[in-house]
Amino acid sequence: NRTVGRILSHGSKGAEIGVNKAVMYEAVVMQMTWPGAPGIYYGDEAGLCGWTDPDNRRTYPWGMEDMLMIALHKELVDIRRNYSCLKTGSLEYLYNNRGVISYGRWNDDNKIAVVVNNNESQVLFSLPVWKLETGESDEFIRLVRTFNGSFDTAGVTYKAADGHIDIKMDAFSSIILAKKEG
Repeated sequence: NRTVGRILSHGSKGAEIGVNKAVMYEAVVMQMTWPGAPGIYYGDEAGLCGWTDPDNRRTYPWGMEDMLMIALHKELVDIRRNYSCLKTGSLEYLYNNRGVISYGRWNDDNKIAVVVNNNESQVLFSLPVWKLETGESDEFIRLVRTFNGSFDTAGVTYKAADGHIDIKMDAFSSIILAKKEG
């Protein structure tokens, strides 16, 4: 009987040393933007760690929750709720390379691009947003960016040139971009 550990599992049972929360943030971004209904195992939203059974069934960390992790979950749930394409939209891979995945979700109402860099180093590349049936020079706004165990929601604008956006991603980071309407 094989059991599965929590997302915030790590090298040895019971040791929380060396947990890379930036990787967890990437996983939550993908969980909330991928097709299908996202499921959160109790405690994951609060940063609960755990290896395999029975360690993966620890009690909720009342009073010791990771409030930044909870805030990220709330932000991403709101984004999912506000962009119908994340619930019922099409999926298109935009760019994939060693340790980097990018995909788009879109429908008649909105268009989203998601980029995850799971490398230990920064990456630079050209994101082909034209695959989302956008214009050659459309603008996208960054809804969220995760990095180094934190996140921000500064609405930075990216302008496409010839249907591409130049992307610079920090190590272990992710972004969600939404096409500006209007």
